Formats: sequence, structure tokens, C-alpha cells
Amino acid sequence: MKKILSFLMALALSVTCLATFVGCGGDDYPEEKGATIIRMIALEMPDYQKKWYDDVAREFNENLNDGIQLKIIYETKANLSSSIATTLEGKEQTAIYWCSPGNLYGTFVKNGRAANVANYISKEAIADLTDAGKAAVTINDIMYAYPMYFEPSMMYFYNKLVFEEVAAKQKTNGVAVEDRLYNETTQEYNVPETWAELLATCAAIKQYSKYNGQGFYPISVPWGSALYWATTGMELSTTGETAIDDTWMNVNVDPEDEGWQAMTSFFWDIYMNGYAPQNMASQLEYDYIVEQLIKGQFATVIGYSAGMAEVNHQYGNSSKFETIGFAPMPIWENARNKDVAPSVNGGWTYVINSKLNSDMAKKAAKVIEFFSYEDPARTAKLFEYSAYSRVSPNTSVRDYMDTLTIDAKYDYRTLIQEIADKSIFAPHYSDAAQEQLKNEAYDVKDVIKEFKLRNGNAVVPSTDSRAITEIKAALASAKTEMQKKLNDEKYGYWNPIHDPANKEQA
Repeated sequence: MKKILSFLMALALSVTCLATFVGCGGDDYPEEKGATIIRMIALEMPDYQKKWYDDVAREFNENLNDGIQLKIIYETKANLSSSIATTLEGKEQTAIYWCSPGNLYGTFVKNGRAANVANYISKEAIADLTDAGKAAVTINDIMYAYPMYFEPSMMYFYNKLVFEEVAAKQKTNGVAVEDRLYNETTQEYNVPETWAELLATCAAIKQYSKYNGQGFYPISVPWGSALYWATTGMELSTTGETAIDDTWMNVNVDPEDEGWQAMTSFFWDIYMNGYAPQNMASQLEYDYIVEQLIKGQFATVIGYSAGMAEVNHQYGNSSKFETIGFAPMPIWENARNKDVAPSVNGGWTYVINSKLNSDMAKKAAKVIEFFSYEDPARTAKLFEYSAYSRVSPNTSVRDYMDTLTIDAKYDYRTLIQEIADKSIFAPHYSDAAQEQLKNEAYDVKDVIKEFKLRNGNAVVPSTDSRAITEIKAALASAKTEMQKKLNDEKYGYWNPIHDPANKEQA
């Protein structure tokens, strides 16, 4: 077995490093003749989120005396990487790019294409950032981007109506009140806080839900490329370390360690028991997976916090919105580091092209400050449009939002803030590391498929000696294969972030 566990081995998202800014294409903007054109590339977003960028971009261009004309280009996720590569070398300079924190080094810094934003952003705007916000974009003491927002990668979403339905059948079958998914007396939902409780919840839904056996599953977990970086927090929380150490040269996975076994066992039991589908067609990346819950295909899903915005904008004006519950991602009951959430802060940052002349870079910085810092009320609208499912890195914006009165049923500011504050940021792995880790990752569903073929399609829990043997062997194989890759210089795994004396990337 060459590989295992996409979620363990591929710590960094091969998700494209998004480019920055947004707008309406520029055709309907007020135009300032003779102004410097500041081009920005952005990811094509849902209309409700895009509206904020369009409005702010138009407002910026209404100033016909600042010598700046903002031109914004949207790109689909499929075209984004190629657009970044093309524009970095093109004749018409793009000034600002979006980039996720985890892709900042691999896409911009190692190639010398990210400017030190501290040279252009005002001291006041930098001082306004939280310490975590600064840390997310700082490499070797240089601030290579200005953070836009952060969002926890893994949360637990659940259908309240399914919980109530299951609880009613549990009551009929004599299940104790404390073990039911819903307490009708207190009107509280028994939301799992640990992995054991999550698996018990899945078992109850499978046993009692009227939808069971009709294409309806207890849970869906993301199994797209995003999971490679999204589970880094799970690794650190569960085992006390990440799969690859900070030098990028050593694999930390220990097949004999209970924590690493638990990482595998969690997904093993979900798939082995049929709680989630194993066919790849049903597996969506974490940012789309919440749609499956909304459509009624699953009772619960694990998805990223901004999925709350999807629910809000589809059902915010109807009673159906109130049927969806949101909670932190459950944690392993024996977690080594319970101060760390089993999640990762994703999000986006603004990168200034290092090839700009000083005047153009300063103008690019003015645009960034206009969107992020200059007016907290203006920037707070972005988070309002996102149903407060994201976290601002700016203290002034946070302070302003604290003054707002929001309908309690739509107000999840505290929940998201608490999760984000306990979540680590995606690591700055190189492009080569991202790609090779992804290629060497083994899908646990395939491990189970092979295991079932050898064992007469038996359903074997992770606590069974046969499963433990399989899990250990798979982890050992993965560790060996990954260490070979890390030792192979042609993949350029030197780490200038943690050891600047190391040679440059190959």
C-alpha cells in the first residue's frame, strides 16, 4: 500500500492561491482620465458576496482626483492559477492579488513576487491588525500580505428536524433522555462534542431516521483537495504535532502512536459503517459540501464556516433557516492538545506585486486600505454579507461589529470568533511539497474497499484487531513513502522559512 489518508499527508491545500480584488469588470465605473490603472485579480464569488466588492470598488472609483483607476478582473477557480502566472509575467502589470495564507510562500514569496507590505501600507493600518492576523502573513519577519479575513475550515452542521425525528423514535424505543438527539423538555439538541459522540449520533440517525436507505446518509465529510490543509488542525489537536515537521524534512507520523491511529480510525469508522457514501461522485470540497445538507441529502456535514452564509442566503428569510444548526467540529476525546481546535483558519490576503515601482505600490496600498481599514463600517458590510461566518483581522472592524444589534437567530459572531481564535493557520508549504504530498496521499475509502474485499465485505470497527493491523500497516507505508519524497532533493523540500541558510527551492 503506497499511500494513505489524504487528510493526514497532504497538509497544504492544492487549492489555488487566489488573487486579489474584485469589481464589476470596470466598464460601469466612473473613469478618471490619466489615472494610474491598478489591476486586481479576484476569485469569482457568489453574488451575495460579490456585491460588496462591486459596491466598494465603484465607491473607490468615484473619487476622480486621486490619480488611481481601479480595474478588477474575476477569475473562476479553474482559471485562477493560470491567470496569476500569466499576469505576473505580462506586459500589463497586475498590482494586487488575493492569496490564501497557506499558499503565500509557494506562489509569491519563494519567487520574489510579493512586496513587503509594511513599506507601503500605513503604520496605522498595520497596527490595527490582530497579532494572529500579522502572524498569518509574516515569513522570516517580513509581512508579505495584508490579511482580508479568516474562516475556520471545519465546523459541524446538523439538520434539527432529523435530530427531532430520531429523538422521537428513541423515546419510543426506551432510549434514555440524555442519550437522545433532542430533549423535548428543554428543547435542546444533543450536539456531539467528541468523535465518539459524533459516531454515536451517526449510528442513531442510521438506525432511526425514516430517510435511511433512501440515498440519505447520517453525515458527509469533505474529501476534495481542500481537506489536505483543512485537517492540519485535527492533526495538531489529536496528536500534538503535524504530519510533517517545521523543517519540511521529516514525517512525524508514528504508526504505533494512538493519536495517529485515531486520526485514521475516525474516518475508518465513518466509511466502514456506511455513515457517509464512499463513491467519489458524492464527495465535494469543503466549500460546497454544505449544499448537500441544504438539499436534504445528509443529516449532518462537516464543512467550512462560510457555509453558514450559503444557508443564510438560501433560507435566511424563511423558517427553514432555523432548521439548520451550527457547532464547533467535535474533538478526539483523548486529544493531546485540547487548546487547539480541530480546524484550520483559511481565508484570503492581499498581495502587492513586488515588481511595481514605488509610486504604483503606494497606490495599490491605498486601495487595500480603502477596502480593509479606512472605514470600519464599510468593511463590516463584507462580514454582514457573509452572515458573520468569517472573522476580521482588524481590531477596528471587530470593535465596530460589536456595537451592532443582530437578530439572535442569525448572530454567530461569538461562535465563529471562538473557533477561529483556537484554530491554527494553514502552514506555508511550498508548491512542490503541496503537489507531492497530495499525490502520495492515500484515500482511506480505498483502504477500506480493499480490506472488505479480503474479508468478505465484513463491517469491522476500528477497534477490531484486524482493523488495527491494517491501520498500522497503512500508516507505516505512508510514512515510508513520504519520507522518500522528502529526502529526494529534486522535489525542492528545502525550507527557507525556518532555516534561511538552506539553499533555495529547486
